[in-house]
Amino acid sequence: MIDIQRTLNVNFAVLQHIIGDVLPLQAGVSSNNSNDTRIHLPDTATVAQQSQAQNLLDNYSNLPVSASTNSLTEGDPDPTITCDDSSITGDTQLGYIVLLDGQSYADGTTPVTSGTAELILVAPIAGTYDIYLFRQAGDYASGSIQIIVSEA
Repeated sequence: MIDIQRTLNVNFAVLQHIIGDVLPLQAGVSSNNSNDTRIHLPDTATVAQQSQAQNLLDNYSNLPVSASTNSLTEGDPDPTITCDDSSITGDTQLGYIVLLDGQSYADGTTPVTSGTAELILVAPIAGTYDIYLFRQAGDYASGSIQIIVSEA
């Protein structure tokens, strides 16, 4: 087993999803009390796959993600989540994962146009949404934002 390591605090479910989306092999994620996060790759992982795994950790939370609002009430206009960065100019799409109160709520891809990706959180219900956007090619990177929706 080959371990790729970095000290950072991550959401394991999100990192595991991203790994499954961008690395064409089985890999695991673990951490200790010191926030030493490891991606466990099989011994058959190529140098390129090891580099991709290292990029995932090195660039975790490096994409700038913003929202039209971070707090709203049910029934308010749908918030728009945006990633506007020159690093994604050549990308055709970004992957996304949405957690609602810590549980998987939605995932998929959203198009990139001229270095900007947008995602609309449609008719959100009350709860805390953690939205992660991530590159699926090139220098892998991710970013996130939290939106809190209150009951009407």
